Amino acid sequence: MEELINTINKAHNPDLASNNMVYQIWEDGEVTLQKAGNLLWTRGLHIIYPAINGLNINYTKMPIKYHYHGYAFVSEHDIIIIRELMRNLVEKK
Repeated sequence: MEELINTINKAHNPDLASNNMVYQIWEDGEVTLQKAGNLLWTRGLHIIYPAINGLNINYTKMPIKYHYHGYAFVSEHDIIIIRELMRNLVEKK
């Protein structure tokens, strides 16, 4: 779990939120995409990857907390790495 949390925190890049579109990875493994910049949080979230069943990360461990959920702004490349770590964590249970 510690490796996963460290990877998420290192990958988190708030500057990505000023681009045209931004990916977010949530505490349950769900990945969303939304408009960024001035339109951040003014449009709907598009689910890119669903939650990972059995994943249980406390939202307070995520870089950003939002209504009892946690997320990080990450690159498309980092999504692949982080979700792989998440799947491996679930498989070890």
